[in-house]
Amino acid sequence: MTQIDTNKIAFLRGQRQHRSFAPGPADPAALEQLLEVARWTGSASNRQPWRFLVVDDPALLAQLAESKSGIGWVKDAGLAILILTEGKTVNDWRFDVGRVAERLMLASGAVGLDAGVISWNADAGEPFVRKLLNVPDGTWIYAAVIFGHPAESKTASGANAGRKAIEDLVIHNRFD
Repeated sequence: MTQIDTNKIAFLRGQRQHRSFAPGPADPAALEQLLEVARWTGSASNRQPWRFLVVDDPALLAQLAESKSGIGWVKDAGLAILILTEGKTVNDWRFDVGRVAERLMLASGAVGLDAGVISWNADAGEPFVRKLLNVPDGTWIYAAVIFGHPAESKTASGANAGRKAIEDLVIHNRFD
């Protein structure tokens, strides 16, 4: 019989996108651990098709917060890790970079931080961010994981906390 670790399941179910942080810098030891988690994240054929641009300057974080609408909360973050790739398009390595973004999100709690993910595109801030951070041509900005100290916030409530019912998401064996 399979043994289920309910603590790990609860942790994974409880992971949320955070958009509110208490201002303050992130601990350098936390950053070191986050980068190690990112470095050890699996990728197809172990290609590790990413580089990480660390932004911890409060002035740059404030400018990132103004790069597109709806991300003003980034100004209170202590740290952003931008996930960069190379290839013909930004999506050449989307599965692998999605894995590393999620892994960074999951690692945030282990270092005492909350995290959220943002992205840009050509119509919503990407050219501004590219210029601001001097990202070279031929390098794609896939996403950024934003980290900060936990702020008081509302927690999800109710049995499903805004989630669809499992029977609305899962098909067993085949479509009827």
